[in-house]
Amino acid sequence: MDGSSKVLYMSDKRLILGFTTYLMILVFMVCTVFAANLEADIGEYETGIYRDSAFIVPVSVTVDKAGTASVTLYPADGLSCDICVEQLVFDTPSTKEIFFTVTADNTGIYENPFDIEVSMADSVLVTATSPSIITVNIAPIMILEFSSDKYNVSYSDTTILTLSISVTGPIDGIFVYLDYHSDNWTMLSGNNTYDIGTITGEYDLSWILSADTPYPSNDFTITVTSTDPQEHITRTLSILKISEPDTSATDGGGNNEKANNNTTNTTDNDYNNKKKTDDNTSINNNTTIDNITMDYPNNTIMSATKKEATHRQVLVAGTGLNENIRLQTALETALGKDIMAQDIINDMMRISESITTQIDMNRQINVGSSQSNMQTSIKYKGKEKMTNFILYDVVPKSFALSAKDIKVTAPGARVEIVEDDPEFAIIFDTVSPGDILIIDYEVAAAVDADIVSSFTSEVYGINFEETDMCAQVMTTAINTETYECIIYPTPCDIPEGWDIIESCPVKSVVTNDSSEKEPVNNISKYMIIVSLLGIVGIIMVLHKNKPKKHSY
Repeated sequence: MDGSSKVLYMSDKRLILGFTTYLMILVFMVCTVFAANLEADIGEYETGIYRDSAFIVPVSVTVDKAGTASVTLYPADGLSCDICVEQLVFDTPSTKEIFFTVTADNTGIYENPFDIEVSMADSVLVTATSPSIITVNIAPIMILEFSSDKYNVSYSDTTILTLSISVTGPIDGIFVYLDYHSDNWTMLSGNNTYDIGTITGEYDLSWILSADTPYPSNDFTITVTSTDPQEHITRTLSILKISEPDTSATDGGGNNEKANNNTTNTTDNDYNNKKKTDDNTSINNNTTIDNITMDYPNNTIMSATKKEATHRQVLVAGTGLNENIRLQTALETALGKDIMAQDIINDMMRISESITTQIDMNRQINVGSSQSNMQTSIKYKGKEKMTNFILYDVVPKSFALSAKDIKVTAPGARVEIVEDDPEFAIIFDTVSPGDILIIDYEVAAAVDADIVSSFTSEVYGINFEETDMCAQVMTTAINTETYECIIYPTPCDIPEGWDIIESCPVKSVVTNDSSEKEPVNNISKYMIIVSLLGIVGIIMVLHKNKPKKHSY
């Protein structure tokens, strides 16, 4: 090959390389022009959260073409969302915002609380990371003490009501409302409502009221609410009326005649209804003391009894099972002899530690004139089904002296008396995520409602059942009717009428309308024409530069 041939050969290579580069750039430009452009952003959200509370995470999505965008939120472990995948339909190029509700299940500091992914047909998968750290703490507790300086009044007497509020941490938006029979009582000091705001330690309120025409039994109810955390607590106390002396029946000397003044014996249960004299001689129910006749019906408790109270119990991990022989014996009786092997005990304590933060436990007590009922509700928020869920409940003696005095109702559970002191082991065979368990204690006596906060509990489980957990794998699916293609976060999120495929086709929406098919066909035509032109151009150049043969 002479010098001129080499020059032509090098020129041919440069021309071929140039045409190839030109074709690649042209194809890339065509694909880019017709692909959808996606942008995603996470907005501002609360960064200081209480455990078990929910907060809103806003996500904005911008597209430059019509279509459907699939938005998926991935919360960190300890946070959860009931609906983690949403669809945004865009009729025109625009920006839309969607809101996810996230619940803080566990306490802790979350440096990367959640990520989002946005997918759309003919576009690249877009991701975004949460910009702010979230701190989750246990919500502070509010404790109320509502009392009176006297619980028995006559006409025109005054009484002082006192409310003491104490909190374990800052609580905002506290509002207090006092409800009473204003037609029968006059408020001499204080207000019906108080907008307190924030309390960080203790706070006291008092009211002075005058008994104008009191009822035989007068209820005073205090209601305290807060906004952060949200609480609604009520306390009720009763004040009894003391009748005025009865002067309608007198003898000739002007002395009052007391009817039915026979001496009777009293029992311990009547100590509030009758007064014993110094020589232990009982007097009748109509007793005159200091020229005032107190008329108490039988079996009436003169001391103030709060009739209703609620308490949200904070659980701690159960550690006493290892040394609590009485509890082990009760569980062996209920579940079998070998259930209390040391390795099982260790597993139960580990499970207790893991599920304690996944349980909401609330107690509510209602006190009647001759009986008291306390209802305990337990909501399991874990994600695994548990077998042999156990509530170990220690009941204060001020509620009942013996376990035999308590009527226990627990639908679907076995109740074992651990000790007559009283202590119970309440066993549920299985507990599934979201289950709410109800336990009722009933005693034939009126107790102080404040006792609701004196119960102590531990929770245990034997093991977790294996469930068909959904694989956390991004999965592509296509609609069998519309041929719309979407990437879902897991196979379980794919709705009916969609088929799993390896990847989305070039165009995700195909219909019978020829006008909608035309853009796809045009793209193919353009690419074919460009390719043919490139090939023809290369052939022409090669032919033109082909060395000519000369005859001599």
